Amino acid sequence: MKLLAWNARGLGNPRGIRHLCDLTKREAPDVLFLQETRLSVRDVEKCKFKLGFSNCLAICSNARNGGLALYWGKEVALSIVNFSSIHIDAEISDDNVVGGRWFLTALYGVPETHLRHRSWSLLRSLRHSRGEAWLVMGDLNETMFHHEKQGGNPKPENQLSAFRDIVEECELCDLGFTGYKYTWSNRKEGSSCINERLDRFLANSTWWNSYPNAKVVHDFVAYSDHLPIWLELEGDTIVPYKKKKVFWFEEMWVGNLDCEAIIKDTWRMGNVHSRLENVVDMIRKSGVKL
Repeated sequence: MKLLAWNARGLGNPRGIRHLCDLTKREAPDVLFLQETRLSVRDVEKCKFKLGFSNCLAICSNARNGGLALYWGKEVALSIVNFSSIHIDAEISDDNVVGGRWFLTALYGVPETHLRHRSWSLLRSLRHSRGEAWLVMGDLNETMFHHEKQGGNPKPENQLSAFRDIVEECELCDLGFTGYKYTWSNRKEGSSCINERLDRFLANSTWWNSYPNAKVVHDFVAYSDHLPIWLELEGDTIVPYKKKKVFWFEEMWVGNLDCEAIIKDTWRMGNVHSRLENVVDMIRKSGVKL
């Protein structure tokens, strides 16, 4: 099973929907959690079949802000437990877990710093004290350590420790990741650029003991200022060898805004002091099919 979470920062235009369709086609998630859809319930539900899902729960945006969507396929035995404007809590039947089920909390952390405590109170209320397997995913709108932010003024230590404290209280653990270190950028240039790791997967010991090979990846898409992140429960699998398709840069792409955005964002996420192989890798990543 694969779960994908993405703060799309608005999907009310054809370009946003196109990027979302490309993302789901490429990664083929079984469960998809979108934050900041900025869409009505009706519009979110209209995307269900276009994205290849059979089930959907939509929470409408408020004054063109917010909006959540949880999509899942017909093979996923998922039932909704409760929800609010910032979260969706669900139960997933799974024979691989003790008790035959685990709980999923899809969370969009409160953006305002002075109201961040509401996110932590919600997590506290959703905690499963009987030790059931529990996974939390989404944009929590907060970093846990100073090294998870690059640029700008340092955050107050008590702000970071409040996040760490609730994670410890709920007996959760960060599942780590592979890929680019940060998941959000203000997309400014030079010294004004700020990057942070705001999106993550957290799980309790019952959950990660059931899926010791689970793998989190920070993906890439040019549309939003957030990276999509996905979790593969079974980790890496061996696939048959396929001959790599040679990439050719098409002259017609010059001047295409989507192409320009992809190249800029890919290069921004690289290290300006990268070794030659990393530079080549960034060039390869810029060759995304449009």
